[in-house]
Amino acid sequence: MSSSPCAQGFDISSQQDISTKFTELRQCYGDVGPPFVNFINIDSPTTDLAFPARLWTQNVTVTGFQNLLLNLSGAQSVEALYIEDFYNASLVLPFDDYLSTVGAVVLNSSNQATEVERQVNVYGNATGQWIQTNGSYTTLHDIEFLDKIYAETSQILSFPKLSNVIYLESNAGNFYFPQLSVASNATFTSHIIPANLPQSLQVTHNLTIRHNGGERFTSLKLDGTVTSDYEWNIQSVGTDFVVSEISNATIILSNLTSVGNSLWVNNSVNSTFAFPDLRNVGTLVMEGNGNSPLPGDLRSLEFADSIVLKGPIDTSSSGNIFPSLKLVKGSVTIEVWNDDFNCSKLVSQQMDGLIGHLSCNGTDINMPVMPSQAPQTGAANKGLSQGAWAGIGVGIAIFVIGLAALLIWAFLYFRSRIRQMEKQHTSSDASHTTFGADESAPRQSPVEANGHKSFNPVELYGTRSPVEVDASTLPSEVP
Repeated sequence: MSSSPCAQGFDISSQQDISTKFTELRQCYGDVGPPFVNFINIDSPTTDLAFPARLWTQNVTVTGFQNLLLNLSGAQSVEALYIEDFYNASLVLPFDDYLSTVGAVVLNSSNQATEVERQVNVYGNATGQWIQTNGSYTTLHDIEFLDKIYAETSQILSFPKLSNVIYLESNAGNFYFPQLSVASNATFTSHIIPANLPQSLQVTHNLTIRHNGGERFTSLKLDGTVTSDYEWNIQSVGTDFVVSEISNATIILSNLTSVGNSLWVNNSVNSTFAFPDLRNVGTLVMEGNGNSPLPGDLRSLEFADSIVLKGPIDTSSSGNIFPSLKLVKGSVTIEVWNDDFNCSKLVSQQMDGLIGHLSCNGTDINMPVMPSQAPQTGAANKGLSQGAWAGIGVGIAIFVIGLAALLIWAFLYFRSRIRQMEKQHTSSDASHTTFGADESAPRQSPVEANGHKSFNPVELYGTRSPVEVDASTLPSEVP
């Protein structure tokens, strides 16, 4: 290994430069390991460029690359590849199904170039991120999975084999994904153009469609026809779906069937929203949308946790805005701006147990409806219900029976006490009677003693003493 320090980076403009610089690097590093440099700058090359195997560098910067081939298929590690003004050119990345040998590719080409000049072809699949700005027609032929895709004002960004991406973000980008089926998160903003998705996309976490710039753009549908509507082929959103800042447009998601957490539609003007196959949603909120008719097309909605609609409500369905509804566990809040929306269908659904709580300020109802206060007809609205009257009647009957039982008990109790007192009085009188009293005195019968008609024999002192009788009074036998 040479004692002189190895080069930290170098500039390349031809294949000969690559040969010379890497020969010097190998001599410098010897057998220590693959030659490493901090940077490689490629500026306006005149020939195709192919880097040797085991290329190891932090950054490769390419400018002014036109009608040529840049081959990095043998690279061992490139943290970032920055490409600017890459016209009618081809890029070859490493092939590796498991490693992102090239961490990120950033492509920025001028919109001033002609359509032919803006053609870019990319081969290989060993990269984790593709970031593209300013309008190239780019086709990435071999990539099947990416951590991140970001496109800004790109003409067409095509991924013929891509099936899965974690972060998909477009700022006025135009995508073609014939095989894409899963995206963890997707965001489409600013002059939005719907992604061309021949098969339905599942967004496992969050989806955002925001700010179409207040203009209507024409785009090709899958069948080749031209439309000015924004039609998206998205099947489900796992967490949150936000539609915001849309002007003078129609947002259509014909194949969307479920939103796991919340669907928010807000801050839009003069726009129409259609979710004709949406069946399940956590929270549905549509508010602050100017003159946009709500809720749009929700004919298939069956289940929701709660619903809030604030704005002009579409009356074409005669108030039957959720014809397929089976259950809203929480509340449905309808704040209408127009005075011809009839709430009676929603009231009927609430009374049938399909809606937990209902608040609707349209016609046929003036107060929020709660489960314990369902609307009634006729005189029942002005008084108590039949069940309430029945409860009152039962209560009165129980009170009367209880009062009668109390009076009977009191009568029997006091009569028993009186009898006990009479017995005690009789016993007291009998205790003062003595034997040997004047026998000439009139005698009372036992039943008339002391003026009482009852007979209560009393045993005096509990003993019977012998009585001494005068013998002269006894009869005697005559001899």
